[in-house]
Amino acid sequence: MKIRNGFVSNSSSSSFLIAFPSKPQSEQDLIDWMFDGDGEGMVVGYTTLSKADAAERVFADISEQKRTVLPMEIVGLFSSRYYSASNSYNIENKETYYAVDCPQLVKEFVDLNMEKENIYNERIKAMEAAGVKFDEWFQNTNGYLPVSKKYDSLIKETVDEEEKTKLFEEKNDWVTYLKERQIYVYKKEKEYQKSFEGQTDSLYSKMGDITMRIAMNDALKFLQDNQGKFIVELNYGDDSGDAVLEHGGIFENLPHVQVSMH
Repeated sequence: MKIRNGFVSNSSSSSFLIAFPSKPQSEQDLIDWMFDGDGEGMVVGYTTLSKADAAERVFADISEQKRTVLPMEIVGLFSSRYYSASNSYNIENKETYYAVDCPQLVKEFVDLNMEKENIYNERIKAMEAAGVKFDEWFQNTNGYLPVSKKYDSLIKETVDEEEKTKLFEEKNDWVTYLKERQIYVYKKEKEYQKSFEGQTDSLYSKMGDITMRIAMNDALKFLQDNQGKFIVELNYGDDSGDAVLEHGGIFENLPHVQVSMH
């Protein structure tokens, strides 16, 4: 699952999952399927490209595909389209192709995302109360604590642990060492669970599980609707000079799902 909390660049890229009637044997097959047999004219999408050239490019890309896309590959691709940030795709969007109606899972996802946002907001308030300007901090660290400060305490604990290990080794008292180690690990686990990272990691894990379950439902629906067809995944984007292939709607006449990767 993708979770976006930063800034998104203007360039974009998309993965397309397309179900062709069969594996195309020629560019004409693609012209028939993609453009209703009309190879004249242009595809428009930020730039322009002739339909014939678009079919030629797609045929070349498909020719590199040795097999149809596997079910779990479809699941993985679908799971990438359930975002949780306000500037991204909303999981509650009912207009998305092959979005199986599973309201309870969607509600769980939305509730977890709301909880995550509340934790973030509390952290921002705590930082501002401590005199830290969140915008400057985020810009300088991209949302992560500086490595030196983040690991200072961990390094100290590691050094202390090495010294303690040597002490027990000299005494050959590994029973006491292990007992103390159990207490230490339990204490650290409790501290982590209460920390910002521990709370958000737990939420991300739960949200990931839910999106995978939703993606399996959607993938099953897509496969049921397109049994016996040749299913491929193709990738096009602005940054690789394929803006017209990404934005020109060249697969509108075919069953397909477009997943924005940005």
